[in-house]
Amino acid sequence: MPDGKGNNVSGVKRTCGFQLIPIESVGYLVVFATSILLLPYLGEAAPLFPIALFFLFVLAFVFRLTGIYLLAWGLVYVFNASYFLAGLNQPNWLRLFYVQGGATLFLIIVGMLSPSYHGIFCRRINARNIDAWLAKEIPLRKRTCGFQITAPEVIVMVLIVAGAWFVFFPIGLVALFVVGHFFLFCNVFRIRPAYEFIWGAAFISNVLIQAFIDYKGLNWLLVIIIQCIVTIAVIIAEMRSSRYHGIFCRRINAKHIDDYLGGKIK
Repeated sequence: MPDGKGNNVSGVKRTCGFQLIPIESVGYLVVFATSILLLPYLGEAAPLFPIALFFLFVLAFVFRLTGIYLLAWGLVYVFNASYFLAGLNQPNWLRLFYVQGGATLFLIIVGMLSPSYHGIFCRRINARNIDAWLAKEIPLRKRTCGFQITAPEVIVMVLIVAGAWFVFFPIGLVALFVVGHFFLFCNVFRIRPAYEFIWGAAFISNVLIQAFIDYKGLNWLLVIIIQCIVTIAVIIAEMRSSRYHGIFCRRINAKHIDDYLGGKIK
């Protein structure tokens, strides 16, 4: 399975179609169930969480889109939800669904047009290229180490940072916080997708629990402090791994980094 930046994980067999690994399924179900249970306590904004989880499930596990696709979707959702929250006295659910559904459909179509598309119905949609992709004749990017960032990521992050200044508080702050962690995880420390998912699940659970405790006076400072502890934990866990290939990996993981780059370590 490719990592969050689309890099090929050598030695791991490529698969196609719908896929949900155990750690993702358990984490996803826990967060989704928690959001459903807390719906009565979150007022008009309650459905925003399960809606986001549903769309992300479709994109990540059904159509197997990762990295920049999910970040682009999240960008649209942050701005979409912020305008919705700004008008809680007259919530426009129809507009929310139209905008987010349109963005989701657009990203799915773009993903399906790629020769590396390997989501649901890929043997029909991408019949010409899927076997070559599974056989790794259509490569993803070669394994690299250290700090790395691509032009599309820079563009999307700049747009989010610029747009956050005009977004309804505290959604703008949350957007900056999440984008900052995307940058740390994918570009600086290069952590594995499973840890990114754990961080995301912890963040959603963190916000939901704080909202359950006091919705009107949601303590965002406490949310950020707790989440930073999770951040430190996943970074340390990744650094202690033999596959660590983020910043300063040649010092931190000197014994194993060449084996990882050569595909000997999954």
